[in-house]
Parts: sequence; C-alpha cells; structure tokens
Amino acid sequence: MGDAVVLRCVGRIVAGDPTRALRDAVMCQVGKRLVVLDLAEVDTIDAAGLGNFIFLKTLACVAGMDFKLMNVTERVRELLNVTQLDPVFETWLPEDLEIRVSGAEKRSHLRQESSFATLHSSLEELFESTPLRLPRRRNWL
Repeated sequence: MGDAVVLRCVGRIVAGDPTRALRDAVMCQVGKRLVVLDLAEVDTIDAAGLGNFIFLKTLACVAGMDFKLMNVTERVRELLNVTQLDPVFETWLPEDLEIRVSGAEKRSHLRQESSFATLHSSLEELFESTPLRLPRRRNWL
C-alpha cells in the first residue's frame, strides 16, 4: 500500500525458522515508511519472538521506518503487558492503517501537484525572461 507494508503473521512466532522468516520479511521492506505486523492469526509468541520484535523495532528506527503491531489478540496483549513491553510497541486497529495510508496518499498527491505547479511556473518564468539566442553558424572550411 504505497509506502506502507502489512505483513500478515499466521501461527507461531517462536525460536528458529519462524523468527528468521519474519526478520527476513521485514528486512526486505527497508525503504518503506511503515511496516505493520498483523497479528490477528498468531497463536503463540515465545521469548525469541519477543526479542525479534525488539530487533525489528530497532531495525525500523535505524532505517527510518515506523514499526507497528496490528490486530493484537488479547493473549498477545497480555504477554506484552506481563513483559512490560506494551509501551514499546504501538498497536493499531485496521482503521488506523486505513487512515494513515489514505492520509499519506492525499499528502503525496498534493505534494506532486504542488511540485508540478512550482516547476511549471519556474519554467514559464525562465522562458519569458530569457531571450532565445541561437548560436552563430561557423564555417569551418
């Protein structure tokens, strides 16, 4: 979705291949402005999974991206609360994502229109103020 990506996680985020796969998936998104993990279908997160979330949040900060969690289940919310990680991760509802993406698209569109208008007026001023001078033709023979 434009400069945002939603990664839908399913099953377990635990030590081993699941955490490596998630890390690789997020690292492939460097360059996006927003990475959102959709946790609606996540059953279990272990200590390695939580550590991976912290790593991914840090990676996102270093890369200039926002990192959010979406559709956090009650079980995951309790886990974040017990580990006192709930203030570290911003959690979103799907509506929050829609608002963010639609707002970014509007800003981008307005920025493009503004840039085009500025470029157009600058070119008009340049052509009006600069007389057209053709180079002299030289005879080299």
